Amino acid sequence: MTYTKLAVVIFALCLATGIRASSAPFRKCKSGAPTPIDFRMNTCTSERCLLYTGETAEAEWDFEVTAETEFLKPKVRAIVFGLYVSYDIGQENACDSLTNAVCPLDVNEEITYALRMPILAEYPKVSLDIEFSLVDDKGDAQVCLIIPAKVTDRT
Repeated sequence: MTYTKLAVVIFALCLATGIRASSAPFRKCKSGAPTPIDFRMNTCTSERCLLYTGETAEAEWDFEVTAETEFLKPKVRAIVFGLYVSYDIGQENACDSLTNAVCPLDVNEEITYALRMPILAEYPKVSLDIEFSLVDDKGDAQVCLIIPAKVTDRT
């Protein structure tokens, strides 16, 4: 298959699955960790991302590896009224969700992480920020971003 045909197939799959090619809103983490090259989530507006109760939120972000690592661990924290609350997404090894690479990772590799995060029906309907980071085997964040979000029902 030629690269042109492959690009057309990938574009068609993105359209069919609803993945937007455009970037979604995010901010830099206070820690100063590197931000993604790009962040995509199909339920975002220009201001915030909607998280629908009873569904699984899906997002992708591209980033460049800053240090060699054997694994990546996802770290997720909800920020509500200035309080940070850890959130377990049920994944110990983020390497399992890389779409274009496998661990161990080398410096300067550009990789894509695909997030799948359950939004339980009993979650309160609130606006919040969510901090996502992928932490390497030395405990350092390889990438970190904060997304403005709103938990809501799909109506």
